[in-house]
Amino acid sequence: RPGPLYGGCLFHGERFQVIRALDGIGEAGAAGTLVGMPAVGWRGDGWQVDPALLDGGLQLAVLWSERRLGGDTLPTGLDALHVYRPGPIDGEVRALVHGQDAASGRARCDVTFVDADGEPLAELRGVETHLWR
Repeated sequence: RPGPLYGGCLFHGERFQVIRALDGIGEAGAAGTLVGMPAVGWRGDGWQVDPALLDGGLQLAVLWSERRLGGDTLPTGLDALHVYRPGPIDGEVRALVHGQDAASGRARCDVTFVDADGEPLAELRGVETHLWR
């Protein structure tokens, strides 16, 4: 279960609570264990990406930028999405936030999703967050 990560800057309802563990967070980035849509009961055919997993990466980026900027942030931009394994992802996934910069109420990072063997599943490049309160 997701645990106490949710309720502060992460205000997501139960079916969006995909971070299973926050493995570390610091100046340079963050790491966590996430699950995708099958684990939270999302259904449907024809998915080209796992939207629950990608949202979990944005959630991890929000946690990192909150730490760096000192307040609640929201994702406001994305330069690129690279998908290496299409469709919903079963099981746990490691997500790595690679911080770029954080200043003046704005932060930028990349998020990489890897499987248990370290093989890349997807990347969010140029994730931008801003302070909102």
